[in-house]
Amino acid sequence: MRRRRLAQLLGLLVVGALVAYVVANRELVDALRAIAPGRIPVLLAIALAGLTALGLQFSSIARVFGTRLSPREWFGLTAVNTMVSYALPARGGLVVRAGYLARVHRMTLPRYGALTAIAMLTTLAVAALIGLVTTLLFLDGTAAVRAIVIFGVALAALTAVATVVPLASLIGSRLKRAAATLEAFRRGLEEIRGSRSELWRFLVWTIVFFLIQGGGLWVAFDVVGSTASLAEVLIVHSAASVSFVIAITPGGLGIKEGVTTFMAGLIGLDADLALLAALVDRAAVAAVVFAAGLALGPGLAARAAEAGAAG
Repeated sequence: MRRRRLAQLLGLLVVGALVAYVVANRELVDALRAIAPGRIPVLLAIALAGLTALGLQFSSIARVFGTRLSPREWFGLTAVNTMVSYALPARGGLVVRAGYLARVHRMTLPRYGALTAIAMLTTLAVAALIGLVTTLLFLDGTAAVRAIVIFGVALAALTAVATVVPLASLIGSRLKRAAATLEAFRRGLEEIRGSRSELWRFLVWTIVFFLIQGGGLWVAFDVVGSTASLAEVLIVHSAASVSFVIAITPGGLGIKEGVTTFMAGLIGLDADLALLAALVDRAAVAAVVFAAGLALGPGLAARAAEAGAAG
């Protein structure tokens, strides 16, 4: 409980600091007021498309593990997972989704852990790889070197994890619990190898989700008056996507915005406008997520309760 309150306080402080910074900057306030109302539905539509792609990604990886979800489930669980992650603990949505899958579809926790780990690592790898390729194709000079170092380190870290994890199953009795989790992850990789069609579908939806999110951020940049190109915004988005593993605030509030601002400044974009764009994009995504989560959450909760009562 104490940890939860501290994290909530941290989240409020981060939000307060971001709002205070924007309000204190007259140019950002003017840029915010200049947003055309007609652009808001576009941002919301892109956010909805992104949530749908993320749901389809989740559905694809669930099928690899033998679980077939209805559209209401894969879309609703994705929305609820993201919505609850704005509460605490920071990734509470993963726990809620695990409970539903366990009760309704009898998915064991180790299998769910393997599913989640594989989905996260794949998403991170796609983000880092696209960021690196886009940097090599569209940036030059010092900015390119800096971005390449960042994405290179991210890919190296992911490669190290993918290499070391299978070997870690050999850990001795002192780390039995960790070894069991890693063994489940290894078994998950084996199941994926046997479901190549679903694996390709999962990879496609992972890439589509990333590109839709990047497109949404690009529109947000344009809405606040930035002249950043799509390639530049994709590079910024790649770095911000890799940062989502740092889940110390509700929904990653402040972390993603901070990385977006830092990366934008690193490659020569206006950092202040990047921050404002990140906040606008966050607001659009949160609006769609909460609308979908509140609409579909009660029905999913009722079904989970029925399944639990039925044993």
